[in-house]
Amino acid sequence: MEENRVTGLLVLHGGLIRMERYAHGADETSLFISQSVAKSIVSTLVGRAIHDGLIGSVDDPIDRYVPALAQTGYAGVPIEAVLQMSSGIGYNEDYDDLSSDVSRMWTQAAERHTRPINDFLLDYRAESAPGSSTTTRVPIPRRWPGC
Repeated sequence: MEENRVTGLLVLHGGLIRMERYAHGADETSLFISQSVAKSIVSTLVGRAIHDGLIGSVDDPIDRYVPALAQTGYAGVPIEAVLQMSSGIGYNEDYDDLSSDVSRMWTQAAERHTRPINDFLLDYRAESAPGSSTTTRVPIPRRWPGC
């Protein structure tokens, strides 16, 4: 855990916690940000919701299930495009730019707790057609976050 800078490790098997370890000052009460791990979990849950009949298809527009997105750039965007990160929504993920979308979201939602993270979705606008490309701008950072 030290060598790879792993902060927390939890192993579940058969519905029971089989191993739980923390490092770098974290403990069982610490909050973690999952970053891109969440995409795999959300995709799995969408698949399960389709299986259970709660979502018709990945071709359905995301705002059918999240009505708050109906007046945003996400209106009419298929669930599949959102899952594939090709929604057409412009998002600046430049970690070195303090005015970038990712920096503002981190500062306001995670550090200061002045704005719920879901509220940021209401700000974004389409830059291209859904499914045509990924519009997230991610320059190579001069330093990695947390380093």
